[in-house]
Amino acid sequence: VPLLEAHQAIAFTDANWFVLVVCAPVTLTLLGGYLISIHMLAGKFAAWWTAVYTASEGIIQITLGFSQGTTPFTLLAALLGLCLIGTGLLIAQRLLASKAKIVPEPAPMSQRQRLSWVILFVAATAIYGVILFNQAGPLPVLIIVGSMLGGLDRVVDHDVACPRRPIMVCPAASTFVDVLLHPCR
Repeated sequence: VPLLEAHQAIAFTDANWFVLVVCAPVTLTLLGGYLISIHMLAGKFAAWWTAVYTASEGIIQITLGFSQGTTPFTLLAALLGLCLIGTGLLIAQRLLASKAKIVPEPAPMSQRQRLSWVILFVAATAIYGVILFNQAGPLPVLIIVGSMLGGLDRVVDHDVACPRRPIMVCPAASTFVDVLLHPCR
């Protein structure tokens, strides 16, 4: 992004951009969700970081979008940026609430509901894969989309046999912990 590169001392290459802008924030967010689920204080800090990061990402999206001119794509990007800001504010509002509500045990999904969610996820992953292929080529598609579909296979396969405990709020960590502690097969 030319606007960002003009204000930086470190050059943004494809490798460090991916690690700094994609991997690090997602990893901290998932780690924070896991730490909250096991009631560690560091989880609260990660939750606040997630709220601030999400809102600031929306602000950056709107600022960079309108700095390039106004097009229909820019307006759509601004709408998505507003959604990010709203999500960050919603997270902050829930963190400021006096006490968290107790989440009731969810009713088990029927086979039809589960299949509907799987179809939606696969369709969204296919759309994402096509967009990623146009922007980055086949290798990132194989790595990222393959990981997403592999994770989906594992979650569906494992959660059908061993339903997840509601205290585990981070899907990646809960699947990992459930597989280690409660092997069904």
